[in-house]
Amino acid sequence: MPEMSPLKIPKPVQFLVELFFFGNLFIAVCAASLVQLTYLQLGLHPHIDGATVLVFGSTLCIYALHRLLIIRQTADDEKNMIRAWARRNAFFLLMFLLAGAGLASLAVFHLRLLSVVLLVCLGVLSLMYEFPIVPYKGRFLKIRHIWVFKPVWLLLVWVVSTSVVPALEQQVPMLDGRVALLVLERSILILFLVLSFDLRDLEYDRREGVKTLAVLFGEKKVFAYYRALLALAVLIALVHYLVLSRQTDLLTARLLNLLLTYYIVSNKRWPRSELYYALLVDGCMLFQFLLTWLMTSLF
Repeated sequence: MPEMSPLKIPKPVQFLVELFFFGNLFIAVCAASLVQLTYLQLGLHPHIDGATVLVFGSTLCIYALHRLLIIRQTADDEKNMIRAWARRNAFFLLMFLLAGAGLASLAVFHLRLLSVVLLVCLGVLSLMYEFPIVPYKGRFLKIRHIWVFKPVWLLLVWVVSTSVVPALEQQVPMLDGRVALLVLERSILILFLVLSFDLRDLEYDRREGVKTLAVLFGEKKVFAYYRALLALAVLIALVHYLVLSRQTDLLTARLLNLLLTYYIVSNKRWPRSELYYALLVDGCMLFQFLLTWLMTSLF
């Protein structure tokens, strides 16, 4: 499907909008909002702490690094909005990379040792995802080119950094049933988004030899997975917030969030432009936090 044309707004405003979305500031905000969502689901008040700053900074850093690395593969007449923008604005990406790395480094000093160990492991995996440093069958590959490690890596990094680490920082026991249910709920959300982006990158992943669920099973199966994930997520939400904790505010927020996320990722009528993915699909994370915060504030 053809790319959406650039926004018809004044150039300074357009530049700031593109900087916010294509420069990865928005995805970093979305990632940090998942940490705040974790606190709400654990019965805590939202607050900015070391885990929040670290997730924001590391997301900004890693995504900027990824954009800088793909610049080498970007032609002068690149039609993809984000790639073309990255080629023109490499300086800003470099500044965001350094700023994100600085924030993440400072946040480490405000975290517990176990959290730091987990995050270092995730950082190593992230480097293996971006650089061909994994020995495999006589050559060095990026981890995303091996088996189905791309969705596995994304699921692991996002779930651990936005749910497990924040729970650790609040000294919630890992054997607490709330943490297990929260991890399941977060995994389903991330799977929704991973599958959506797998569909976007289907042709590119095929060319690159990257094995994802979309590549292995095709588009129809992905939409079947959406329905299965929705059913499973509703069941988990009913058990968690109706049977076990009897929190109708969180249950209402969770069900509304699930329906909204399902509608966004499964709606075939919307143009699959870069703005669609940058604003709506990534925005599902921020929507989940804002709606949950609103529901818990009202009731």
